[in-house]
Amino acid sequence: MNDDGKNNGKQILMTINIPKKWNPFILFIFLILLIIVVLIFANQLSIFNNSGQIGDYISGITTPILTFVAVIYAYRSFNKQREQLTYQIDDIKKERFRDTFFQLLNLQNNIIDNLKYGNELGRNIFKEIYNELIELYNIEIINKEKNKDEDYILKYCYLKLDDKHKDKLSHYYKNLYQIFSWIETNKDIDDKERADFVKFIRAQLSYYETHLLFFNANYFENRKYNRIDNENNRFYNMLLKYNFFKYDESPDESIKKIFYNNAKEKRLISKSASEEKTTNEIE
Repeated sequence: MNDDGKNNGKQILMTINIPKKWNPFILFIFLILLIIVVLIFANQLSIFNNSGQIGDYISGITTPILTFVAVIYAYRSFNKQREQLTYQIDDIKKERFRDTFFQLLNLQNNIIDNLKYGNELGRNIFKEIYNELIELYNIEIINKEKNKDEDYILKYCYLKLDDKHKDKLSHYYKNLYQIFSWIETNKDIDDKERADFVKFIRAQLSYYETHLLFFNANYFENRKYNRIDNENNRFYNMLLKYNFFKYDESPDESIKKIFYNNAKEKRLISKSASEEKTTNEIE
């Protein structure tokens, strides 16, 4: 056969649509029909002299065919069972992850419930600490040295406040960090599931918790390892990776901007109240 004939033969074979997965029952029926056709053809040609030859012929053909069909069916059954077992193992791992996650979250909530600062309990203390940070910042900003900018003063004030409240908040932040780290490194869930668990954590945090968490991840981690930026700040970068702070601008710009505006508003209110008090004393 010349090359053109070979190419034509290949094209014909490529146009035949052969199913990738044969159903064993359909294959078995097809083979039985094939045997019947062969027997009819052989009978017409008078190949067999007696019924014994026909029986031997059928047995010789059907036995390997049935064995082949049985092997295929057993192989497919084994693969299916293996896939089901894999799914079951994955489901068990994910269920175990969820159980551990909610246990850690429950521990975090217990830590929060036991927080106390002045007359405030639980999550309410974060508002008090945030307002205390504003007051401390305003005192420093009024008396600031010329070579100190707002960011430097904010960092200084937060670290000073963190030292003051470390007996209350140290356990809180450490446990929260461990939850994030565990989600990030666990291999039993995918990235989408990680993002969903992080969203669930964020939904638990109050406005003031979220903002103080930003300052803690931003400033405390860098001081701990003597860093000057967040390039290798694991906690801070984990939070950014999952868009934890959910602002259009970067957290450095948005959360700090909110804080500076809140501090400025407090200063204006304090200044107005002071001027009013002075006016009343003069009168």
